[in-house]
Formats: sequence, structure tokens, C-alpha cells
Amino acid sequence: PYFTQIEGAISDAGFTLYVRPDELAEDNPFIKTDIPWPGTNSLVFQAFSELPGQKFFTISMLHHKDIVDEAPVVWSALLDTVVQSGPWPFVNHYTNDQEVLVQDAANKLYLINKDGKTLWKKKLTAGIIGDISTIDLFANGKYQMLFATEDRVYLIDRNGNPVNEFPVKLTTGAKSAPTMVRYSSKDDPRILIGDGNRLINLNEQGIAVNGWKEPSMASELAAPIRYLHYSGKDYLMAQTKSGKVHFFDRQGKERARAIQIDTHQTAIYFQEGRDLNSCRFIGHDSLGNLYDQPISGSVKVENILPLGGDVGMVNIHLGEHDLATISDDHFITLNASRDVGLDYLLPEPIAS
Repeated sequence: PYFTQIEGAISDAGFTLYVRPDELAEDNPFIKTDIPWPGTNSLVFQAFSELPGQKFFTISMLHHKDIVDEAPVVWSALLDTVVQSGPWPFVNHYTNDQEVLVQDAANKLYLINKDGKTLWKKKLTAGIIGDISTIDLFANGKYQMLFATEDRVYLIDRNGNPVNEFPVKLTTGAKSAPTMVRYSSKDDPRILIGDGNRLINLNEQGIAVNGWKEPSMASELAAPIRYLHYSGKDYLMAQTKSGKVHFFDRQGKERARAIQIDTHQTAIYFQEGRDLNSCRFIGHDSLGNLYDQPISGSVKVENILPLGGDVGMVNIHLGEHDLATISDDHFITLNASRDVGLDYLLPEPIAS
């Protein structure tokens, strides 16, 4: 980093000597040791012989320049085996410090505090599916961890203890993370998760909610249940792996007509609107086609992206940069009119 700061003063030469005086382990014959070097970060001496019979010399020095590491290591933690999934953030509700959850290949879940100390580790039945959600189940300012493995739904407090009757064993298996919904500040929480093609609804005790119709879906969930509320009505949106999107009410009855999404897309993003009909799914495929499908209306397809693999699409809402994606070695943003706002060429393809 110090060389980078001084290289603007360096040119082609027959001889160049670069020295970090404060890093010398032993005397250097080219440098007088009786010179007080403290504060000199780097030094460059050059000799030129461009003209017959003449020599030119230059010296450049960098003095008292602090170079800050762009990614300093704050801490590191040693697990029992390699990392399998995570990390996920978690908030210490006593101190508001940021903590970290991570799972290793032996299916152990770790909680690590802000200093890198492992507070506890807990053996799970399998690998965690999707993300871990931080929730306040009892609305008292204390947080819990809500997540699922393929065969169980877990709800764990900060001490690593299960809450109430959790974990709850699933019949067929989950393919997506659970969602906690509270319809209003006065309503009890509801935990929704796909168990195979069925959608189950649990209360805070881990018991099936009375009156829930347990609807069947076209296939397994492709994403966690999303809760929408428009014009005084609740919508539980279930997006399935077959591309079918269902809309259920609080009892599990169909509240709006299901729609079908084109499954050729390699990335699908849901964008909320002013009402249900203006909500839309936005995605793209490896051929560069951008798909824009409103809940009510036909899909619009435009070929505006470069070819090649992608690592997903996200909605970033940064002025002229509404959508962002990476295609091979291009970082691309699109504005609300779907014009390219930025096409940045990376030095090499991005793998993940």
C-alpha cells in the first residue's frame, strides 16, 4: 500500500531501489544507518543513464502516511469443523451489540458475540434451509431465532434454549424458511412454513392454529411466505417451485386468483405496489431477457441484458439504479424505465 501511494513519482529507470526503512531487519549497504528514519514510510531511489556521459538521480519519500487496511480482521473464531451455512446476524437485546450465527458441517449452530467468543453451540438434526430470522415473539424487546431444517421448525432464545414446544417436527419436509406474521400489534404471532405441498400455521406454542384450513399448493415453496396487507385485507403469498403463486387469507382460504410465473427465469424478485394488482414479479434469464409480470396483467419481456450466467437480481432503490444484477464480468443496474443506468466491467467474472 505504501508503494501505491508513491508510485506516481516513479518512472522507468536503469536502476530502482525501493525501501521500507522501518521494516529493515538488518543494515542495508545503500542506506546510512545514522539517519533518523522514524516517520518515513517508504523511499525510492532511481538512477538514469539516458544521455551519453551523464547520469541523473531521483529520490522520493513518503513521510508520516497512515495506510489503513481496507478489510481489517476484527476477530476470528474456530469451529469444530468447516462452515456449512451462514453467517446470519443476530442482535443482543441486552446491549444491542451485533452477534453472529453460523452452522458447521456437523450441523452445529454457533452463537458468536461481537468479540469473537463462542457463547454456545447446539447440535441440530440437519442443515438450515434459507435464512435465520430474528423475531420478537412476545413483543417484549427480547429476540429469538426462527429457522428450519428439512424436518423441523426451530425457535430458540438467545441462550440457545428451545421456546415452548419447539422444535416442531414436519411430516414431509421444508424447502424454504419459515415466516412469522403478526396481523396487527394486538394479534398473536403466527408462524407459517411449507411442509411438502401443504402450508401449515403454528402459534407461539408450536401448536397448529385452530380454524386453519391447511391449504395445498401446486408444489413445494420456492421462497418464504410473504405477508401483504391492502385495503383492510390480509394476503399470505405462497410462491412455489412450479411457478404457481397462491394468495391465502388468515384461515388458509384462497383470497385472490393464483398466477403462473415463467420458470425459465434464473432470478425472480417480488416488488410491492400501491395495491395487490400493481405488485409484480421481476426476473431474467441467461439469454438477457428481463421479465416484468404484474399480479394482474400480462408479462412483459425485454431483451436488454447481456448473455451469460448471473448471480441474482436485487432491488436496491438507489435513484437511477432500481435493479442490479451481475452477468459474468458485468455489474449492471437498471432504472425504473428499465434503461441501463450503469454497466461496470469487472476485472474478472464473479462466480457467486
